[in-house]
Amino acid sequence: MMKYGIWLNKGDIHDVTYSSHINYIIDNPELFNYTRDEIQETYKEVKERFGKEGLARKKIIKNLLKREDNDWIRIRYYRKGNILHKGEFWRVQLNNFSKQIGYIKNLFERLKEEEKIYTDQIVIIDDFGTYEQHEFEIRELIK
Repeated sequence: MMKYGIWLNKGDIHDVTYSSHINYIIDNPELFNYTRDEIQETYKEVKERFGKEGLARKKIIKNLLKREDNDWIRIRYYRKGNILHKGEFWRVQLNNFSKQIGYIKNLFERLKEEEKIYTDQIVIIDDFGTYEQHEFEIRELIK
């Protein structure tokens, strides 16, 4: 199983598996209502090399996901887990759980049909609008 990376917007899938979420924003700023100058300025503010996966990246993505006019959902599959969660899991970051959960369900149903996921995998959803976190097994989200 590969380490999937996806930007999801109203059901439209933007695959960043072989890149990164921040590089996709940098390469397509207009999709995210950013300008290249705004992105560069954020990197300058935190004194990081443009495109680095550091504090500026975190700030840009967090600001994007906190905006109310935003429908973007950031998704990453982790094979080896991390300090907080041992084992493989999916991390989903969005800004309105109740409004956007349907897009997540549809994506996982599609990935199941394509045999790219297992229904016992864990999904951790971070809602940047309410600062709540939800945890499910994929089988709880799909039909």
